[in-house]
Amino acid sequence: MGIVREIQALKEKYAAKDRIMQALLQVQQQKEAEIQALKEKDGQREEQIRHLTAMVMRLQK
Repeated sequence: MGIVREIQALKEKYAAKDRIMQALLQVQQQKEAEIQALKEKDGQREEQIRHLTAMVMRLQK
């Protein structure tokens, strides 16, 4: 009877660990998506800066 309880406790422990790992994976994926969005926004800003710099250079000529 004691072995059955130990096996059940281990199953519950591994199930809890699996839920935690899934939650951590979900958070990691969300953070990676946020980082990607920030990189894209940064790239757009760099493109705007290049465009504005080129406009300024044309105006200075």
